[in-house]
Amino acid sequence: MPVQPSVSVFGAFLHGCGLHSRFELGEVAMKRMLELHPDEACYYVLMSNLYASDGRWGQVKQVREMIKQRGLNKVPGCSSLEMDINNDIHAKLAASY
Repeated sequence: MPVQPSVSVFGAFLHGCGLHSRFELGEVAMKRMLELHPDEACYYVLMSNLYASDGRWGQVKQVREMIKQRGLNKVPGCSSLEMDINNDIHAKLAASY
């Protein structure tokens, strides 16, 4: 790439690696993401999910232990949706996961 990829680019790449079962490439992306943001729990969760999708439960456990050892906490995700129901745009739906 002519520019240095951001952590978002590595995240998209990692997601694609999971979709196409390219776990060895996903590990490369994960390592780079953790170099860029070593204190962000969400990237460790991505790593754990990639290992889990390949049935690598020992590595899932290692990643979760790393999260605990570093004292990291993942902030729950949140989605918001506004709907126009009968011209009433005040109806909102929010969910956390």
